[in-house]
Amino acid sequence: MNEYAISVIITVYNGEKYLNKCLNSVINQTMFKKMQIIVVNDGSTDNTLCILREYEKQYDNMTIIDIPNGGVSNARNVGIKNALGEYVTFVDADDWVDCECYEKMYKKARESSTDIVAAGFFVSTDNEDILKNCVTNQEIRKTKSDAVYDFLIGNIDVHCSNKIFLKKIVEKIRFDTNFKIAEDRLFLFETLLMAETVYLIPDVFYHYYQNTNSVMHNDNVGLSMDGVKVAQKILDKTKKQIPDLRAYAEAMYISTACRTYCELASKKYKDTKNYEKLRNDIKQYTLIKGARYMSKKHFVALFLAKISPKLFNRLRSNTFIRLKK
Repeated sequence: MNEYAISVIITVYNGEKYLNKCLNSVINQTMFKKMQIIVVNDGSTDNTLCILREYEKQYDNMTIIDIPNGGVSNARNVGIKNALGEYVTFVDADDWVDCECYEKMYKKARESSTDIVAAGFFVSTDNEDILKNCVTNQEIRKTKSDAVYDFLIGNIDVHCSNKIFLKKIVEKIRFDTNFKIAEDRLFLFETLLMAETVYLIPDVFYHYYQNTNSVMHNDNVGLSMDGVKVAQKILDKTKKQIPDLRAYAEAMYISTACRTYCELASKKYKDTKNYEKLRNDIKQYTLIKGARYMSKKHFVALFLAKISPKLFNRLRSNTFIRLKK
């Protein structure tokens, strides 16, 4: 029998300005005493570690792990190695969760005997929730193939923090430290391949804070290509393990390629090999396939990427597409 119901893994780097709000939201959980709180300090150079040590003194179920800076994926992997809970989840130190989050999700996990429970999320600023994303309108149990299909077409979001995972699955997988962005997407996909069932609930508990200084806002070609490389990995794994869903994985890859291709165009990186490869991949992917295997939003993105990357970027900047970490 597990010592804790859920292990909550929080990773933080230089988070002194927002760490208290995050930690307090976890401490205020209705099932807090049944939770293991693991906070991995990823080489912070500000007052983060001192703040964490003060919290650690007050709570026996909180463990602080201090490591040299190695990135969020490495920090999460350290947390997984130290997790003792039946289920595992993740929190970024600038985010927060509603107080009944883990009790409700854990209850559904036990009642449905499922491997993963997924809820929705808010996109939030300091003052308000600016976007609410529900993963489903009603509770529903998904088989592995159905869950992977929903993931590939975008019905299941790519985040990990609004989900809880059976530890027996998570301990066999690790976040890929080669990627600075899109690591959540790859990790989630690999857990879906390992899971027998996934349970979706309409509740929304998790608040993603929009931080303009985050990695996702970094103007870096290498980071932009991480998403494409992750999508390619997902496509390759789908071909081998669930070949019937290959066309949908290919559509996900092209959707990611469209976004990155247009970003590179706006940053005037048109002479790079990456840009040329993406342009050729998009050119060879037909609108007929897009109409069959893509959502309406992604089909429009494909069409715009083919005719005008500039127009794509202009429209994208005026939507909520960018309001996701």
